[in-house]
Amino acid sequence: QLGADAAEIDVQRTGDGRIVVVHDAYLTAEDGRLLPIGSSTLEELQAVPLRGGERVPTLEEVLDLAREIRLGLYIEIKDGGSVRPLIEALQARHAIGAVMVGSFRHDWVAQAGALAPGLKTSVLFSSRHIDPVALARAVGASYVHPCWGADPAHPEESLTPEWVARMREAGLGIVIWHEEHPDVIAHLRTLGIDGVCSDLPERLV
Repeated sequence: QLGADAAEIDVQRTGDGRIVVVHDAYLTAEDGRLLPIGSSTLEELQAVPLRGGERVPTLEEVLDLAREIRLGLYIEIKDGGSVRPLIEALQARHAIGAVMVGSFRHDWVAQAGALAPGLKTSVLFSSRHIDPVALARAVGASYVHPCWGADPAHPEESLTPEWVARMREAGLGIVIWHEEHPDVIAHLRTLGIDGVCSDLPERLV
């Protein structure tokens, strides 16, 4: 409703082999117990009430909803055990062409791409001392995703026209996060960035 083209989600595998959409490594049950995602069942996790009466959704539920409302998905892999079942779920719902998959674990990105030729994949990295072109080529990624937003020293200054041109010459797309400052958004527009993740997507429209 705010005009976003896609939603960024995180996926992990539960103890009983289901893929759920959840960011944190654990949930806190109502009695105070910590429920690690990877060793808890789907039933246990979905019994935990979340804000607004929601519950942890399965990947399949989110895929179906995204298709229904015509929303793209940018899927970050948080757990290596989820790679194969993630790809299988995408293939079962013919969603390979409707999503992008990325991770800070570049071996997981390589595995996802190998399992699903044609899948758009991205490599996430936080260091400025990494050669993103070499990194993307090493794992067959089609996008680079510098995660410099946590750096207080004006991360947008590293996204120079020269840096962007080098990515383009290598045939790579560019995604960044996260940005909410209008002046920085204006700067990014001049550079032609492909995607910007934001907590305030209405400012990007």
